[in-house]
Amino acid sequence: MEAPSLYPGLQFYYTAYLTLTSCRTSAGMSEGRIPWTAVAQYADRYGLDDEEMDLLWTLVCEMDSVYLKYQQKKGKIKSAADKDAKKPQIIHPPRKTR
Repeated sequence: MEAPSLYPGLQFYYTAYLTLTSCRTSAGMSEGRIPWTAVAQYADRYGLDDEEMDLLWTLVCEMDSVYLKYQQKKGKIKSAADKDAKKPQIIHPPRKTR
């Protein structure tokens, strides 16, 4: 994925998202969402008030949703190709003609 071009003032939120991706949970073989607690700790660390924290949470959720959908789509395509590649090819011996 290419880095997006950002409007002025949004760099903080994008950087926060990139930092918070290291806190995401894993659900089996796939990635989970970034937890609210991680975002709240980040907001507290940077001295955000409640309104700023709500905005950070909203933006992180939106970016995370796009990322997870992208990963899911990428995974489905890959897993479908993997399934086809792993299917055993059954080769029948030639039939004898009478």
